[in-house]
Amino acid sequence: MAEIIVIVDDEQDLGLLQQRWLKKKGYDTFYASDLSNASDLIHEHKPDLVLLDIHLPDGEGFNLIPQLRDVNPEVKIIMQSAYEGEQEKRKVNQFKADAFLHKPLRMDNVHQTILNVLG
Repeated sequence: MAEIIVIVDDEQDLGLLQQRWLKKKGYDTFYASDLSNASDLIHEHKPDLVLLDIHLPDGEGFNLIPQLRDVNPEVKIIMQSAYEGEQEKRKVNQFKADAFLHKPLRMDNVHQTILNVLG
């Protein structure tokens, strides 16, 4: 059975590109552009991994992490952001995300990070 990945990013072009690319790699992928829609997808699909943008139109991606872990305590979380400041890095560590990817993204790097995180 393929791993389930939810992509949460307000940059629709990037989110849909990631979704298509990862589907071709054999993952079941779902895309949301905000926290509200992401919450629905998470409860419906119970993902193994979430690619989560930090800054979203309806809040910070970090706000979704407790809900993710309630739905699946083993969920892997890869934070993504164009911002790479000290505050973002501290929060990635504080929320115990599994990895951080700095935008702009290279899909081969995204895939390698997914492979590393999923083990």
